[in-house]
Amino acid sequence: MASATSFTIAEEAHQSSNGGSEDEEMETRDDQDTSPHSEEDERTTAPWILIARRANRRRDQRLVTAQQQLAETPEKPVIRKRRPTARKPRQPPRPADDLKLAFRPGNDVCLARGGTGKMLSTFLHKLRRTKEPGADHMQTNLKRCLTTFDITLLGIGHMMGSGIYVLTPSVAKNTAGPALIVSYIIAGTASLLAALAYAEFGVRFPRAGSAYSYSYFSVGEFWAFFVGWNVVLENVIGISAVARACSAYIDSLTHGAIKAYMVNATGELPGPYLSAHPDFLALGIIVVYVAFMSVGVQATSWLNNILCCVNIFVLFIIIGVGGYFADFSNWTSPETGGFAPFGVHGILAASAACFFAYVGFDAIAASGEEAVNPQRSLPIATFISMTVVTVLYVAVSAVLTLMVNYKDIVPDSGLPDALESKGAIWAKIVVIIGALCGMSTVLIGTLYALTRIAYAMADDGLIMRMFGTVNKRTKIPLIAMYVFSALAAVLAVILDIETLVEMMSIGTLFAYLVVSGGIIIFRFRAPEKKDVVEMGALPEKQANGSSSPASASSSGDRLQPRFRFMAPVLAGVPTDLVISLSVCGIVVDTLVLGFFTQALWAEISNGDWWAVVVLTVLLLVLALLCFLIAIHEQAITEQRYKMPFVPFLPILSIVVNTILLTTLHGLTWLRLLIWVAVGLTGYFVYGTQHSKLNKPQEPSYSPAPDGPASNGKPQQQSSNSHL
Repeated sequence: MASATSFTIAEEAHQSSNGGSEDEEMETRDDQDTSPHSEEDERTTAPWILIARRANRRRDQRLVTAQQQLAETPEKPVIRKRRPTARKPRQPPRPADDLKLAFRPGNDVCLARGGTGKMLSTFLHKLRRTKEPGADHMQTNLKRCLTTFDITLLGIGHMMGSGIYVLTPSVAKNTAGPALIVSYIIAGTASLLAALAYAEFGVRFPRAGSAYSYSYFSVGEFWAFFVGWNVVLENVIGISAVARACSAYIDSLTHGAIKAYMVNATGELPGPYLSAHPDFLALGIIVVYVAFMSVGVQATSWLNNILCCVNIFVLFIIIGVGGYFADFSNWTSPETGGFAPFGVHGILAASAACFFAYVGFDAIAASGEEAVNPQRSLPIATFISMTVVTVLYVAVSAVLTLMVNYKDIVPDSGLPDALESKGAIWAKIVVIIGALCGMSTVLIGTLYALTRIAYAMADDGLIMRMFGTVNKRTKIPLIAMYVFSALAAVLAVILDIETLVEMMSIGTLFAYLVVSGGIIIFRFRAPEKKDVVEMGALPEKQANGSSSPASASSSGDRLQPRFRFMAPVLAGVPTDLVISLSVCGIVVDTLVLGFFTQALWAEISNGDWWAVVVLTVLLLVLALLCFLIAIHEQAITEQRYKMPFVPFLPILSIVVNTILLTTLHGLTWLRLLIWVAVGLTGYFVYGTQHSKLNKPQEPSYSPAPDGPASNGKPQQQSSNSHL
């Protein structure tokens, strides 16, 4: 202790000797100051205490001098830096706390915390993080040149091709009879529910990628990849199926000569799901259209418009000629089976089959990044195309079943054979020309949608970047077009059309389901998370990327006034979590309901008490989940178009699509699992590491595309995460 005291006194003496005149003056002042301590206290006090007292007096004197100088010379202020206060170190969170934070939407603080759940929290964050529009939502590497007319014909052409020439005769003969017109109305209404959701997302986020991009904006990266990967499969298979259907129609012009030559030259392919012979004509059709579409989107749109107009003209000829030969006894006579020979079950089964005749409207959504005015064009094109296609499907189905009895319809070539049976040979040739034009527009629309979805996924870093490379001259992602078209060509050569169509349906239904659920999550999300907001309106912590209070608000704080009595039940639970889990619960409950009713329909029909109880419980759970969503207030800004009757129409769309999923065969689910396993392997190995959201997001500002915030004030872009 003595040595330490001596060292301190010596150091003080050394500092005093080197302090200059100022320190000497202050020392003199210290000696002259009237101290509250007596001389006896000074003699008895320890030396280090005396040194501390002198240091305090010198510090106070310096502060007074600085204040005087500041008052005399305000142009040269002397600012005293505040000493940082020590913070109490946080205790490491428990594993349960980490899991709670990981599932709290918008709260990323768990990523910086330690604890056993850090890796899990980081992984979950990557899966549920959502994407926000860029600084300029209209900026793109593609060429904005498509008008409302172009996009409308793109949607009509994509929906009205092989469905009207191949699907209609087959379903009318084997499933529904003349009641096929009712099936088309039901299927069109169900498809319209998903189309309404697509239209709202298209107005809000006018980007390429369709269902993939909308899922990325609303429900997170993992589900976006899942949807995008399955939509890629859907479009690849769609190209193969349409190419084979077009090949079959061309073969019918030669009375089967092409097929006979292929069988003799190559032989038959072994296997239950393979084609009877390699279809190299389908391969050639794909190559021709890919080569033409490589020229540019304007040339593609020009060709599609011409072919679509020819197809519509041919359909009007079919309706006119078929109406002339109509015989209403084919609908009313009991001898011919009447209007609904297969009953209600046949109508519903046909509705499920006809549902896939409307899948082409996603080409409208995929054109958002090449539309001149997407906020106006996408909803208009969606409504016009859905209306025109539904009317034409119903009209053609009516005249087909009025011309001939449904039992006499030829499934493969029902329309031309029906006209030929009435002596209208010229009309048969016109129908074949229209069929080729219609299938060509479907092929163009499917190739277009496939290329844009692959481009969007590659641009986000979820698949290899080379698929997002855009040709500088044509403004088209040619590599994506060539690679996935080659895969479609291989499938067209070796697989039969029935296997292709069944594999295509499941990807479409999943896309519709996720987009409809995304609308609900998007509408009920906190405003700070859903829309870009003004930077000046944010607190400092939110502006720097921390979670916003609204995003972590309790569900009880966002209830509608008449449902405030539910606040104690939902207190402390984030609203986003309640909505997300409710949507997931609706999907699971509907899946169980669909499989249960199909497996035990006989017991339910017989009134077995246990089957009725289980069915009632499932329906009550579904109603409760819908209630939990509906009692919350929506947070939505004004924009040009919004889907009506949210959340009820999206919930109805989810239920319809989920029920249709339960009707698919087990082999279809097995093929889906294989495709998804391949895709998820690539996502976890490549996508999670190369995603654009891994990079630090610099604050960028842009006006919101619609709504009161789009007044030219700077806006903030942020990367949110969501369950």
